[in-house]
Amino acid sequence: MQRLANGNTFVATYNGFMEIAPDKTVGHNHAKALGMIFYSADRTKDGKVVCTTSRGNIMEFDAITGNEIRTINFPQAVGGQNGIVGLGQGKYLLATPYV
Repeated sequence: MQRLANGNTFVATYNGFMEIAPDKTVGHNHAKALGMIFYSADRTKDGKVVCTTSRGNIMEFDAITGNEIRTINFPQAVGGQNGIVGLGQGKYLLATPYV
């Protein structure tokens, strides 16, 4: 979970991500992880969601539409014990014990 500047709360689960408004309405609800698990996720200030997956990928999505922007093959992201932060401009900070 992550509190956003607009007051909404970003929530990521094993299979998707969403925003919940202060009045508890759900907006931008996107189920994405078909056949894989999201291990970690971050909602960036520039309107994207970045995540690591059980398939060994770093994936970037548009937070509003849910459209995939890009996928980077990164096998070291597999294992579930990692975290990712989107720094903007296509840069990420990834913490993982597997490199």
